[in-house]
Order: sequence, then structure tokens, then C-alpha cells
Amino acid sequence: MFMRKSSKRGLTAGSIAIVVTGVISVALVVAWNLWWGLFTAINLSAFAYYGYDKLRALQGRWRVPEIVLLGFAIAGGVPGSVLGQYVFNHKTSKSRFKRVFWTIAVLQAVAIIFIMIRS
Repeated sequence: MFMRKSSKRGLTAGSIAIVVTGVISVALVVAWNLWWGLFTAINLSAFAYYGYDKLRALQGRWRVPEIVLLGFAIAGGVPGSVLGQYVFNHKTSKSRFKRVFWTIAVLQAVAIIFIMIRS
């Protein structure tokens, strides 16, 4: 079974994006405070995955599961996810996804406010 040239290019671009994001993420965690590094790494990864998923959608290929994209939001990647949604115009019209995503974002905001008030 052989892959067509265009599908190899998409796979290569996606692989490169994931590897570059991983390298940058590790560098940030090492260079910065652990929590700021992780926060930045998660958001960079979320942004990259939205771009990769959009590319795959345009190619009509295998897609990143929505649970992965929502997982980034749950892990603190709401800012990177929002940026990825709007830069790549991706997942901006899917009602069910938006409802779940914004529920996660609001719950995180409430949790952050609660933690800040308590400390």
C-alpha cells in the first residue's frame, strides 16, 4: 500500500509541527518556572494541533479527535485553543463543540478566580 505524494506531504508537515512544538515546549519548561513553562507548552501545542487538524480537514484526511482538542482546553490550553480556532477559522461553527469548549473555559475562569480570592 503506497501513500500518494500529497498525503505524505501532509503527514510530514504534521509530524514536523508536532516535533517542533515538543522541542519548544521542553525548552520552555527547562528555561522558565515549571508552571509557566507547562502553561506555555500546552497552549503552543493546542494552537499547533488546531492548525494541523484544519490542514487535515482541508485534505479530507484523518482528523485529530475532538476529545484531544478539548483535552488541551481542560489542561489549561484555552488561550492557545481560542487563538487556533480563530487563526485557522477552525471549529468556530460547530455548536456542540463550542458549547463544551466554552463550558470548560468558564469553569476554569471561575476556578482561577476562586483560587485567587482564597489565597
